[in-house]
Amino acid sequence: MIRINLIIIFLIYSHQVFSGGKAKNLETRLSIIVKALKNTSKLEEEHDSAKTSYIQNVKASACFQENSEENKEKLKEIKKFNKENIYDNLLLLKSNTVAITEEELASRELDINKIRSHIKKLDQKLKHHEKLRREAQLCIFKSELKDSIRLAVGKNKRMLKKLDQVSSCFSIDRVNEKLLGFSSNIFNTIFKNYSKKKKLTDEDCDVLEKTYQIWSSFYEEENSIGSAEEKIPFYNVNPHNSAYFYWMRERQKGTIPKGGLSLLHIDTHTDLAHIHSHNKKTLLGDISFPDQMNVLYLMNGEGKESAISYLNEIKKSDEKWIENAKRWINQKPRKEIIQLLEDGVRNSVHRIDQPLVASIASDVSDDVTMVLPPWATRLKRSGIKNGVAEKQKVEIVERGRVIMPVYDPQNDLLEAGGRKALSVKKDTDKVIKSFTLSVTDANSEKRVEVEPGMFIIEKKDAKQEDFSSHLKTKKFILDIDLDGFVSEGLEGSTVSPISYARTSAHNKSNGEHGTHSDSNETDSRIMVSTVELDLIKNRVEEFFERLEKTKMKGYTPAVITISDSTTLERAKEGQIDDSLSGGNFTPSCLAFLLNYMVREKLKNLYPVDIN
Repeated sequence: MIRINLIIIFLIYSHQVFSGGKAKNLETRLSIIVKALKNTSKLEEEHDSAKTSYIQNVKASACFQENSEENKEKLKEIKKFNKENIYDNLLLLKSNTVAITEEELASRELDINKIRSHIKKLDQKLKHHEKLRREAQLCIFKSELKDSIRLAVGKNKRMLKKLDQVSSCFSIDRVNEKLLGFSSNIFNTIFKNYSKKKKLTDEDCDVLEKTYQIWSSFYEEENSIGSAEEKIPFYNVNPHNSAYFYWMRERQKGTIPKGGLSLLHIDTHTDLAHIHSHNKKTLLGDISFPDQMNVLYLMNGEGKESAISYLNEIKKSDEKWIENAKRWINQKPRKEIIQLLEDGVRNSVHRIDQPLVASIASDVSDDVTMVLPPWATRLKRSGIKNGVAEKQKVEIVERGRVIMPVYDPQNDLLEAGGRKALSVKKDTDKVIKSFTLSVTDANSEKRVEVEPGMFIIEKKDAKQEDFSSHLKTKKFILDIDLDGFVSEGLEGSTVSPISYARTSAHNKSNGEHGTHSDSNETDSRIMVSTVELDLIKNRVEEFFERLEKTKMKGYTPAVITISDSTTLERAKEGQIDDSLSGGNFTPSCLAFLLNYMVREKLKNLYPVDIN
């Protein structure tokens, strides 16, 4: 999604304020400004003409329920056009005119006032284009929902009509709180009806996918409301990396203390990918990611002077940089600087497999418990001695402009698959952090081959321990990725494994049907068997039974996040990155049922504000 908020647009690339001329010399900056002006001059001339008229026509077509698939493709093209032709050039203009004087611009016969006027017009154009695009996207969803109603029969038709009552009230503005209350009863009805089914047909899946698209459209509003003081903060996103933003927010509030908390992470994937340390798309791109986060914490806590003192210490050899930084910070309201830094964090942790490394690098956690399902074999499970899990120390290093976890070849926690996930430590690596890691199974399933290519799922004999043996702190971050209970993927893959009973066992027990001739990785509208539904319910039950035992020993979450990890889009696209695709991992047909199931379990176990 393209961010169109002025503050966010100002943020990206504005690291040049602090560059002191080192990141780009004067001639380079002037050349970039000239090129960006040339690239966008025609756009300014056509502000209310060709392209805008084209987008208006696409919106009109979408909202008149015409050519749904064709309009979808056109909206993708429009989104790409907005980013490459307007958004990117806007960023270049804003970043490179901030750190340059009027005299320097005049050397190229450039007028700062004209450039500012040009930027303002481009920003208005971008906002207008994006508003039209998001309105068209919502119209397409409403049109497709009506098509589904027309084709459905019986209970499915009745449920889709209920969803239509909710979506008809949607606009691209903020969700009305009264609509939240009204829709809750409808979602509850749908959950009760479909969670009791023995198996799910393609027609059922159509209802459940539409339900998820509407259901998830409320997330952004719910996340912004926050929790009452006596409640555990709860956030729901789609891509896993967006969960990190809320952990970082709670670190600033003090919910997560200095030094961090243990992080309990249930997922099919390890999500230990690297992040970029000196990200040139953030406000403080000339300093490392951990230093950027420390500045944010100081700015939010002790204030500007402490933040400036910290910058002075880490950049004391660059007097010009410090001078520019101090001047800029003193000119801006503290709240605006915090907002800019926070948005920079979103830009740095932009991939779904990055949140754990970011949490270690930014003092959110220094202890991770991986709760991996049995089909995820990338890491060896930890032993338990005297009631305590055997922890392995993993270092986080800075290698060039990248922050990444590394492993010691002598570390026996890492299987062959794990070694592909982590790089071997090099002599030139700069160690910046370390964390302790333990791994446990998410459930007690085991897959038994009863004849060649034919498997059944059984329970292991041994009971699983509660999570207290793995947690170093009584308060912990509960990080639930829904694909830890059921996941799309590939047979035999350690990087992206598929959950038990997802494909071969399902086909063998039920026969070929639907579009199973394609791989599950691309087919997001499959039937769900009785076997798999029962397994998923048991997986959720088992996980929460262990959480309950953990709670009885005095261990409770300080923050809870759910990441849906589904490829489905929201009916109403959000303003922030929480609405981006979470990848095709949690099956589309199961995303709503699983999310609702997990929320209900959380409400019954902990004091949380969850709809």
